Amino acid sequence: MLDHEKYMRRCIELSRQGEGRTSPNPLVGAVVVNDNGDIIGEGFHAAYGGAHAEVVALDKAGVAAAKQTLYVNLEPCCHHGKTPPCTDRVIASGVKRVVFGMLDPNPKVAGGGQKLLEDAGIETISNILVKECRYVNRGFLKWQEKWLPWLCLKIAATVDGRIADRHKHSRWISGKEARRHTQELRNAYDCVMVGSGTVIIDDPELIVHDLPDARNPMRAIIDTRLLTGPNRQVCQHDDFLTWIFASQEAIDKHSSSFPKSVSLMATPVQEGHVDLNAVLNLLGADGIRKVLCEGGAGLGAALLEQKLVDEIQWFIAPKLLVDGQAKSALTGSKNVNLPDAVNFISHTYKEVGPDLLIHALIHEP
Repeated sequence: MLDHEKYMRRCIELSRQGEGRTSPNPLVGAVVVNDNGDIIGEGFHAAYGGAHAEVVALDKAGVAAAKQTLYVNLEPCCHHGKTPPCTDRVIASGVKRVVFGMLDPNPKVAGGGQKLLEDAGIETISNILVKECRYVNRGFLKWQEKWLPWLCLKIAATVDGRIADRHKHSRWISGKEARRHTQELRNAYDCVMVGSGTVIIDDPELIVHDLPDARNPMRAIIDTRLLTGPNRQVCQHDDFLTWIFASQEAIDKHSSSFPKSVSLMATPVQEGHVDLNAVLNLLGADGIRKVLCEGGAGLGAALLEQKLVDEIQWFIAPKLLVDGQAKSALTGSKNVNLPDAVNFISHTYKEVGPDLLIHALIHEP
């Protein structure tokens, strides 16, 4: 008997190779397994508009796929999009069984793919490693369910919770291994977000450095008063987009011209600040499914206060500043009592070089 969880883990592993490249489509991996337990074809959805995982795996298996088992982490699609329905190709392959991790919540699929396969005489087995399958597609799922992208807050701080000294120097709190991990996160997310304070103080590029075959995410700058000027590094790259979210009033007053790759996004304002829920809605409507927020302290706190953070990656560096005027990791504006603290539903600890990484979920995928 085939080990369904073993091959589903391989599907999930394959699917991750498309991270940052498939949105608004989900991440999908597929393997074709013969009755002896040998993988005779495998593949993943590599980019939006490209071949789907099932098609890649079945093409590699060729005629040997007939009477064998196809594994895929998400129910095969049954509708026309950029490509034909995967169910057509699966049925034509002659496989006898399809094992998938979870149903596709997209209303265009939502059990329809499974029904088509069963109507064609193919056995289906579902709900294998559902928790792991949901996590790998957390951005896709949140958009389907709430019309918002998944948001991960990344912070690097000292043991006493400081992200910069009193002179606003923050390079480098974390070690080189943690900084490489940040590059890997950027490579996997659709968008990286920061506040105007981070742009003005650090003048970051917010691009991916020193990773093979890397791609750069879209950049989102939260800048109510439009303090970001066109000379900043985030505005200097023409090959990928930067959106600056500001009030209409600030945009109307601004006279500087920005490169074509930079868009000024007039955004509603609440209590003197750009409406962050509106920002995420705009990003989601443009196909962004996962957002990585890298600061600063005020923006991170505002996102947490508004319950817009789903996941946290918090690096703790083995050092202390012991300075009351050093910059705190989060500078919230509300009076919060301990019973109202943000609670993690799950978390793990991991050593990354000299630093400790706390990886936590605030919301279930």
